[in-house]
Amino acid sequence: MLGAMVTFGLLLSNCQENEQPITNPIIGEWESPSGQPFIQLYLEGNEKSPTEFGMEVFQLNETDARIFMENYLQNQVLGPINLSGGKILIDGNSSFRTLGSEDSLEGVWSLFNSDSRLRLKAENLLLDQYDFDILTLNSKELELKFDAYFELIGEGENAVHNFKVLIKLIK
Repeated sequence: MLGAMVTFGLLLSNCQENEQPITNPIIGEWESPSGQPFIQLYLEGNEKSPTEFGMEVFQLNETDARIFMENYLQNQVLGPINLSGGKILIDGNSSFRTLGSEDSLEGVWSLFNSDSRLRLKAENLLLDQYDFDILTLNSKELELKFDAYFELIGEGENAVHNFKVLIKLIK
């Protein structure tokens, strides 16, 4: 009987040593795909470049439209995710840091809504937090969506615009 208990204990011990720890697939170093834009911008369901978006919605010239929309996307939508394609390292202790850009940044991340949304928070950003819908999350690909609308109030005319931003990152 004692021999059977010792053998069972050894088997249980060996099983536990061979098991791999369960890791959340969001943990790791994420970056934009090489040679491909990692964001797609949609206005009323139609894909637009930041310049086209700014020209169409805000009636700006080409240069001002590009500058305005790049600033808007970085500060109001992407936050800690660098528009110019920097890397972000998400670790297992709920913190993240950006890599490869001059302005590195550290903050905290969390998943919520049954792990269907990602929240990034860091100091010294325009907004307190940046929330994204998770469209795809596996060991190699992270696809996020920011979906919103804004209202332009003008002289005699108001306009509401629906827009979304898709962000694709890979490990």
